[in-house]
Amino acid sequence: MYERCFIYSQSSKNFAAMVALFAKADPENAWRYSASSKRYSHYCDSIDNGKQIPLEAIQLWYAEAAKRGDLIAQIKVASKPDSQLNEAAYSALVAKAFESKDPDAIFALGDMLTLAKTSVDLGDYAHPAGGDYSEHAWELAACRAGAECGPGSFRIDSGCMSGICNASNYESLIKKNFIPPAQLKFLERDVEHINSLLDQRPR
Repeated sequence: MYERCFIYSQSSKNFAAMVALFAKADPENAWRYSASSKRYSHYCDSIDNGKQIPLEAIQLWYAEAAKRGDLIAQIKVASKPDSQLNEAAYSALVAKAFESKDPDAIFALGDMLTLAKTSVDLGDYAHPAGGDYSEHAWELAACRAGAECGPGSFRIDSGCMSGICNASNYESLIKKNFIPPAQLKFLERDVEHINSLLDQRPR
């Protein structure tokens, strides 16, 4: 929750001005920006009474949660630029994410594997064509597995706060703005494979 509200907490006034600029540049989706901004304000004003959130607080929160065994926090810590994990540790987190069947953990794997400083052997979860899954494949597979990616979700709102607010759900946002049409079939193949692996894991 701290990470989600970090930018807003630095200056709600500047945040509102930024959203207004985005909306002005994209009048067709101005209503989406307005709705997203209202959700941000409502949620983030309730966090520590709207006080400014230091970056260190987010890092410490994840570090402490990771020590307590929180899987998503462990993946977030492993995604940091200064992560010193070896290949075996990365692979173990991938296995734990699949075993947990937690869609938010699967979503977080995209960042971790993209930022990993070493190649990661996915073992039983390897790409069917022998390459790498894209970051977006992990994200969309997580969305289809139940992660919050629909209208009004924080992932859609995060897109809006980055200046991309032309879709009603996260999958549409990614496909419309980041994936060339010729690559869509490969993305779909990867997403379906990740989801099939999730379906195979014992609960």
